[in-house]
Amino acid sequence: MSNKPARIEGSRGKGGAAGKTLDVLKAFADGQEAWGVRELAAALELPTSSVHRSLKILQEYGLLGRDDVSGRYRLGNEWHRWSALSRRQFRLPGLVRPVAQALASEIDSTVWLAVFDPSGPHVWAAFEASAGTVESAVQIGLEEPLTAGAAGLAVLANTALATPAETGNLDISERFVAEFAQLAEHGYLCYTDDNDNFSVSLAAPILNAQRQPLGSLVVTMPARQFSPERSAQAGAAVASAARRISMTFATRFLTGSDAASSQPGMQTLANILRVRNKRLELTPWRSGGSDKLREINDGCAAYATAVGSALNDARSGVAPYPQPLDRLRTVMALAPLQLHILVAADLPPISFCDLAGLRVSAGERDYATAVLYLRLMEEAGIGESDFERLGGGCFFLDYKESNRLFQQGRLDALVSLNAAPNPRYRNLARKRPFRLLGLEDDLISRAMEKSSGLHRGTIAAGLYTGQPDAISTVASPLVIVTTQDREDDEVHDFVRAASDHAEELAQMKPGFTIQNPNTVLPGCLVPMHPGGARFFAENTTRTRKVDTYGST
Repeated sequence: MSNKPARIEGSRGKGGAAGKTLDVLKAFADGQEAWGVRELAAALELPTSSVHRSLKILQEYGLLGRDDVSGRYRLGNEWHRWSALSRRQFRLPGLVRPVAQALASEIDSTVWLAVFDPSGPHVWAAFEASAGTVESAVQIGLEEPLTAGAAGLAVLANTALATPAETGNLDISERFVAEFAQLAEHGYLCYTDDNDNFSVSLAAPILNAQRQPLGSLVVTMPARQFSPERSAQAGAAVASAARRISMTFATRFLTGSDAASSQPGMQTLANILRVRNKRLELTPWRSGGSDKLREINDGCAAYATAVGSALNDARSGVAPYPQPLDRLRTVMALAPLQLHILVAADLPPISFCDLAGLRVSAGERDYATAVLYLRLMEEAGIGESDFERLGGGCFFLDYKESNRLFQQGRLDALVSLNAAPNPRYRNLARKRPFRLLGLEDDLISRAMEKSSGLHRGTIAAGLYTGQPDAISTVASPLVIVTTQDREDDEVHDFVRAASDHAEELAQMKPGFTIQNPNTVLPGCLVPMHPGGARFFAENTTRTRKVDTYGST
């Protein structure tokens, strides 16, 4: 046996120095826990000097740590911090884990999640759940080709790669014809790796609303416990569990990660609808910007919140939408959102145009607020390229980060679309006082002429500390949208449940209303869903209104 370390697959220098550094970091995830410089260079087949430079860079950023005694490198605290953050943002394991744990207890076997990576293509093990002291069945993070086992085959069967007409590859379809047939008939497949006679795996695909694979749910059991009866029982259970998880993605409710969407209000709405309509297991899911409407249009979710001012752009294919989203349908309007412009109180009085000389965050790029802010600036004769020349800058940060930097004095102004009053801004005023900046009447008029989703709005006096006067601004409603493919009765029941509980919603978010989107969005190019239109036709006098704190 050779003493030379086994070579670790990597990009082998693709992407220059950055690619080599990523290969080095990847070795600590896919390879052994600790590496010396020479052995890692040998494993990657890269020059020792190049690997040493990459290790030093990664150490400086805290992604690696070095043992002073052995001289070997290990993953550092910054890497572990990144890992903790990424686990929070990677939502698939969180949705699957409770289902997998219940399944493991039910069938007394190991259950694990295989995640599909189309760039490989391959699958990798994200986590496993087991009952009692069942032995571990997988190596977390291990990548496998789609043809290596049941986990990949369940994914492969739902991709074009399994279709000879798409790839010309008769071998794949012929090799796994029995497994694919079993999956089509029973919802799961059974496969024993030729190199492993000690275990048997059953797998069922996890699909999104477009029937595209996200991964697979896998049951692995010792071969000695395997029998046709046990296989059928466990297979039916894993197929049922995978279908429940897939349904979660088919009924996602994209509530938005921006300030315009009230998370408590949307969670309340989702809970109400689940109770009222057993067929609709809505799953609140944060998503924002133009991606959110594209997901709805593509059938990757059931419902989403949207700002009315963005809908004509989406329907027409105007930036930030590269193509028209013609499958969108409006359901109902929920609340008026006013454009808030917060300027630090220690700055001298300014006009809207003067913002170009300040450090301003208007939310993330491609979100409705940022698009609206840049268009208002264009109406005032100022383009995005002019900000730096005028001594300022527009920074596209999420609202949480924007608030933090404003509080620290590293931003001068914040811009957002919100239903007034915003509780977070009331808290912010105690940490760094601000004043609200209004818009000139002629600027409001010009903006309204170019967007049917905008109208005049007012932020009533006294809603925020240091705001003695009402503020003139533009406003746009928060709207629920869906896709044309949702059933009429489902959408009708969706609006009816929301209307029946409008007062409860208003308690969670003052200013919430249930209104006909055609009434508050005249000229909107996105048509109304027939189910929503039927509800409002039946209940023309039933629209519920609540106190909107002086806003219009």
